[in-house]
Amino acid sequence: MNRTVYDYQRGNFDALRSSLESKNLSNLIPAEGDIDHDWLIWKTTFLTIVADHIPTKRLRSRKYVPWLRGEILHNIKKKNSLRQRLKKSPSDYLRHKFKTLRATIKLMIKISRSNYISSLCTNIQTNSKRFWSLFKLKGATRSVPEKISIKTSVNNVREYAENPRDIATLFNRYFVSIFSSDPINIVNQQSISETTDIIFNDIILSEGTVRLVLRNLDNNKAHGPDEIPARLLTETAYQIAPSLCLLFNKSLKSGIVPREWKLANVVPIHKKGDKDHVENYRPISLLSLVSKVLERCVFISIKEHAFSQINSCQHGFISGKSCVTQLIKVLDTIGSQLDLGKQIDVIYLDMSKAFDKVSHVRLLHRLREFGFGGNLLMWFNSYLKNRQQQTTVLGATSTALPVTSGVPQGSILGPLLFLLYTNDLSSSIVNSNVAAFADDTKIFKVINSRTDAILLQNDLLNFNSSSSNAGLHLNTSKSAMTEFSNYQRRMCEVSFK
Repeated sequence: MNRTVYDYQRGNFDALRSSLESKNLSNLIPAEGDIDHDWLIWKTTFLTIVADHIPTKRLRSRKYVPWLRGEILHNIKKKNSLRQRLKKSPSDYLRHKFKTLRATIKLMIKISRSNYISSLCTNIQTNSKRFWSLFKLKGATRSVPEKISIKTSVNNVREYAENPRDIATLFNRYFVSIFSSDPINIVNQQSISETTDIIFNDIILSEGTVRLVLRNLDNNKAHGPDEIPARLLTETAYQIAPSLCLLFNKSLKSGIVPREWKLANVVPIHKKGDKDHVENYRPISLLSLVSKVLERCVFISIKEHAFSQINSCQHGFISGKSCVTQLIKVLDTIGSQLDLGKQIDVIYLDMSKAFDKVSHVRLLHRLREFGFGGNLLMWFNSYLKNRQQQTTVLGATSTALPVTSGVPQGSILGPLLFLLYTNDLSSSIVNSNVAAFADDTKIFKVINSRTDAILLQNDLLNFNSSSSNAGLHLNTSKSAMTEFSNYQRRMCEVSFK
């Protein structure tokens, strides 16, 4: 598939910055009025000015691996030509020439590939995306097949799609089917008690914060539906920060997030199994980078207050913690108890599609409990509600469909919101220890008697019940229990139901 991209090497960024300063985009953001209209005018004006100074170019799909270029490709063509001549007029001279050229090409490819990988390794800190893309080159093709299918509810018969638009639609239908809807009794329940202390009613951002976030954008990140690349934002950070700061503060004050910022471009990525089954793909969501700048600014403003209330057993998405610190905590306990001659049982729990199943209504109630109110809570409500996603594949894009649950994939605030949503689940575990990394939870307890084993089982049942009440469910096929002991002594079986 051919695609159009900005040709930054032929662009004039100095002239672009000068034009943006002359235009003064801040004049496009009135204090009152429709924020969707304001965003459309800002985006259109910005991209129009960009078009005057940064040309575009068409990129053709690569037919060869990236280290096959220049002289190597020229020699491959010569080799193919020699092969044809050899077939028509066999001779020792042509055969020797062909074999010599073939050996030369093999050596050139080996050296070029080695140099390419060395270059990627050298630059992995600044561009890890290119390094990991190397592993995607393995296999016959990276693209989606031209015929795809989905299992229907009628006798497991599969529905097929063969043209790009229908394939994109089929993918999008499957991806949104994972989401859930809030029950009527949850939607209509009363708001959180007014006795909850409100810490955050409003956030007012500064130009300095917006400019800093713009400057720190990763230029290698893909853009979302607004088609504004990170490079344009970082190069013009000083010129656009004042106007974006006005737009962001208007969004926060009004409690309204522009509709385009709530639209995700979804790209299907193959996981395993048959490539013509949509069930074997996972979605990667691409959001507007401008919206992610606002999210980062909000995150900076609330992170200290939010993280101070996260349960200490949680190791996910927290500075100084990781899946490694979670594992160390569990292994250290196991080792110390084995040294004492004790038995310790560990239950490994996995939740099914946990990030996609978060109830928006319940999450807003949780945010109220954590001290968020006023315009900021209204903003979170707008941020979560009425989101949509469209799937792009084989050059075609599906119609957008509603996202009815979950924290936004690929967002800045999503991981923090998930931690706040699930923060109370560990409180249901009263007799055992717990260590969590986001939705990956480990419950562990020293087992001295059958009573201890029963207490561990009760904690598991309580955790399962609390999770179900939150609309989250255990994936029993990926959950398991392991006994650690210097001798064989099973107290009782564990049930995950």
